Amino acid sequence: ACHLTGGFAFYVWFSGQHAGDFVVTLGGYHPRFVAPKHYPTVPRLGFNWMVSDVFSIKGGLYFALTAHALMAGGNLEALFHMGPIRAWFRVGANFIVSWQPYFYDARMYEEIGVSFTFWAFGTRTITFGLGADLHVWGPDFSGKATIHYYIVSFTISFGHGPGKPKPLQWEAFKSSFLPDDSKVLTANVTNGLIKEETPGASKNKRYILDPKNATLLVNSQVPVKSYELHLSEGPAATVKDQLYFADSGHQIILPLSDETKALNAIPTSDFGIAPMDVAKVSTSSMSITIKRDGTEDANSDFAFTPVLKRMPRAMWGDKLKSEVNDPQFIENALAGFEIRPAKPPKPGITHRVLKTNLQYEVDKKGAAFDCPALSAYKGSGQVGQDDLKNIASLASQRNGLLQGLGLDPNNLDLAPPTDLDQIVVEKPLAATFA
Repeated sequence: ACHLTGGFAFYVWFSGQHAGDFVVTLGGYHPRFVAPKHYPTVPRLGFNWMVSDVFSIKGGLYFALTAHALMAGGNLEALFHMGPIRAWFRVGANFIVSWQPYFYDARMYEEIGVSFTFWAFGTRTITFGLGADLHVWGPDFSGKATIHYYIVSFTISFGHGPGKPKPLQWEAFKSSFLPDDSKVLTANVTNGLIKEETPGASKNKRYILDPKNATLLVNSQVPVKSYELHLSEGPAATVKDQLYFADSGHQIILPLSDETKALNAIPTSDFGIAPMDVAKVSTSSMSITIKRDGTEDANSDFAFTPVLKRMPRAMWGDKLKSEVNDPQFIENALAGFEIRPAKPPKPGITHRVLKTNLQYEVDKKGAAFDCPALSAYKGSGQVGQDDLKNIASLASQRNGLLQGLGLDPNNLDLAPPTDLDQIVVEKPLAATFA
């Protein structure tokens, strides 16, 4: 019988503690990779096939893509066992590739062996085996191969020794990892948008916002170490490495002063540029100034909430070459600010309106009951031939009907009966028209 195993998982975290993380895995992870606790546990894609009572084959495969690495590999093993004789064959490989700067590491092995068990003053086993291990890395392509036979083994090294990726220059890093210059720093309305319009021939958009719920998000693709907000009168102070808040919920930024330094301060995260082998970035600043009608400083009318993100360590880490189990993210990296009105808008005052004016509405309809004038009938004064024929035909039918009732059409008495008042409840009125 052949037994199949395995699983698949695709997870993306959009919010919460692990926002920005993702994993796609088919059959699990690299053997040396210690999966974070929030990653799903997925069994190997594999099979176990008992071909016969003495021969079996088993193997497994995996593939995984995480925020900082791609990994894949597999293994195959065949075993023959009959009485005192055992023979086996094993082969496997495990690969891991990190992002730019390009770096890879691969380990492969192969082994074939046989053993014989016999009795000679006790149970004895003789084993013969031949195998090889290959470990390669790059760039530059380097590695070592180990060959082992029975109890003897030797290693052959080649290439440039232990591998280390080459650092990128700024232009190469910028073109590989960052969007266009116009998209590195963006400002977008995330709440309270009522209308968006482009006045006249201007290319600049104008936004009409709800003053109560308006929210503007200023977001940077590069982590920020220092910021400058004009939150009070006088020159703005540049704040480095710390965020000072007016509340314990870490929502409203305070201007820098001796008093605020002791209030609800949290540090921003240090970061480097891993592909460039820059361990720590000392200067990365953001300055926000809001003007009313282009002249008057209006920053004090707004509240600023910092946007803290988890950013990939493969980009913003402190070393060029990361290990497979290194942390994947820079925590609490300052990426921008959400800007909202500092105080809710005051409602306006309307003119007084009499309640009676709101009880009902009068809708006048002119000449609602006027009847249209009727025009008098105007006949032609002539009787057509068809009408004459129709009258004659109907007269003939009427005479036949009267004769069928036993009446004489030429002597038909149309006067009411004398005892009519006995037949009906009341005697009908009769009149003669001349």
